[in-house]
Amino acid sequence: MKTNTGLCSYARAQLGRPYWYGTFGQLSTEALYAAKKKQYPRYYTATNFSSQYGQKVHDCVGLFKGYMWCSGPEDTNPKYASNGFPDVSADGLYNHCVNKSTDMSKMPDVPGIAVFMPGHVGVYIGSGLVIEARGHAYGVVQTELNKRGWTKWAYIPEIEYSGVSSGSNVGSSQSSVVTPSGSTVPTIDASAGKKKRILVMVASCLAIVSISILLVYLVRKGKI
Repeated sequence: MKTNTGLCSYARAQLGRPYWYGTFGQLSTEALYAAKKKQYPRYYTATNFSSQYGQKVHDCVGLFKGYMWCSGPEDTNPKYASNGFPDVSADGLYNHCVNKSTDMSKMPDVPGIAVFMPGHVGVYIGSGLVIEARGHAYGVVQTELNKRGWTKWAYIPEIEYSGVSSGSNVGSSQSSVVTPSGSTVPTIDASAGKKKRILVMVASCLAIVSISILLVYLVRKGKI
């Protein structure tokens, strides 16, 4: 089972490793470089690729693919499109998600949520922090949520989020939200089940009060 905590652990294990466009957890080699340079020439103009051979590499959405397609953080033989996870771009991943929003002020403080800006995606790891494969000049880095201009967030449908349904309505099961400053504030759990329980409790209390008032009235009238 692929989980939100597993995604965060995988992303942490990639910190400091190189960004190679179009990769998703492969071992960087001369052969991979040649293939990717031919496929995406405009992303392979830097002169330092050879110095990065021998490391596991990703691009931004490749962090998600690497987690979904690899057996672990050090596995460099991803199984393409495994675990039902599609080969999509960063923008395509947002389109693929069902439970998502463009309101960053309502983003739940749930590690493993994906955060987006046009053409880019990162892994929210909690506490106002994001791990992202930021670009070849940066590699995989940890950044602050409120300092990068993220515009959207989403649950990944193929990932199991602890205590959360990734296909449920936005914000329906959360205990807190992340504000633009990165702090969290409590929210109300508005699930239908909880509302129903509250209504039953209120109705029971009202019934008890009504019966008590009736008994007092009957005693005073000498009826009982």
